[in-house]
Order: sequence, then structure tokens, then C-alpha cells
Amino acid sequence: MHIMARDILHKVKTLAGAGRRRQLLVVEACASMFAARIILLILPFARVARRLGDFVAPADPRVAQRAAATTPDEAATARAIGWAVRSAAPFMPFRSVCLQQAMAAHAMLRRRG
Repeated sequence: MHIMARDILHKVKTLAGAGRRRQLLVVEACASMFAARIILLILPFARVARRLGDFVAPADPRVAQRAAATTPDEAATARAIGWAVRSAAPFMPFRSVCLQQAMAAHAMLRRRG
């Protein structure tokens, strides 16, 4: 069996055993990445960038402040969304680059407050 096909089969089996909640997160991640792809195709990047907010460097004090205010449940949700986006990206019918993945994760996090 071809290595790529074996990898895909392994990922499908892993997702099948991941539980309903995680499976739904992957479906949501796919839909969010597809929406991000469409947005990036039809809107000028400057307009998209304004909607995403300001760039904040990892060393910025606001990053540490926000991290300190994060509850364990919020951190678990963020990790689960990150997992779902990373898991779904290779299966998209287009090359899902980091910007599309970040936009998908951002949208999924915003939906959860």
C-alpha cells in the first residue's frame, strides 16, 4: 500500500475512534477552513487583515496577561480546536496554508466566546 494512502487510512481510523465531540470539531474545522479559503479568494487581503485584528508579537505583555486569565476549560477548548484544525488541514481539497488554518481556528474560538 502506498505510504500516503496508509497515512490517510491511519488518520481516518484515528478520527473514527476519536469520539463524537472531536469528530464534530473536525467537521467544523473543515467548514471553517473552506470559508476562510473563499473569503481569501473574494476579498482584498487588507480587508481580511482588518477583521482579524492587530498583530501582537509573542513577547508582547498582552499575550502573558491573556494567558494568565485563561481558565483550564478555555485552554482545553483552544487545544481541541488546534487539534481539529491540524487534523483536518491535510484532507482539504486545496492546500490549506497557515493563514487559512489560523482564520478557521480564530472563527471557531470566536464562536465559543
